[in-house]
Amino acid sequence: MLKSILDLKGVSVLNKKQQKSTQGGRLLISTVCTASTQGQPCGPPHCPGLCGRLNGNPYCWPY
Repeated sequence: MLKSILDLKGVSVLNKKQQKSTQGGRLLISTVCTASTQGQPCGPPHCPGLCGRLNGNPYCWPY
């Protein structure tokens, strides 16, 4: 298994500038759920999910 992990065929190597500019793991969705955003992705300050309704009120349903 170790040999397959170390096999780097087809992998791009990033230079220092590219590594520093990577936004690893950062979620940039900022939609706040309203009546007109039903079914759209929503995110921070909530967890990532889809806009829907809970008890008749707009709500961000987590994935």
